[in-house]
Parts: sequence; C-alpha cells; structure tokens
Amino acid sequence: MTEVKKITFNRKEGAAYVGLCENTFAKLLNSGSIAHIRVGRRILIPKLTLDHWIEQQVSAQ
Repeated sequence: MTEVKKITFNRKEGAAYVGLCENTFAKLLNSGSIAHIRVGRRILIPKLTLDHWIEQQVSAQ
C-alpha cells in the first residue's frame, strides 16, 4: 500500500503538531496569527504554514 502524507491538519492535529493545547491554538487561529483555510465548517491548516509559523517564533526570540 502507498502511504499518503498529510499536507493539512485539522485544529486538533495542528495543535498537537506545534505542541500547544487546543484552546491556545484556536485563539491563534481566530486572531489570524496562523493562516488557515475554511472549507464549509471545516478548518484546515497547511503543514507548511505551521512550519513557517514555528520558524517565525524561533527567529523572533
């Protein structure tokens, strides 16, 4: 079988990926600090967006 690599995460997966609790991650999404895509009621966060956000946080310190 071919393994499919995820390129987007839902809110719960995104929070786990960056190591934040879901509530903190949701606040960042709602404030616009982390870009996301809305498809109907579903929120998708591209993995590349999260990688870029992490890099920005590291370089800001």
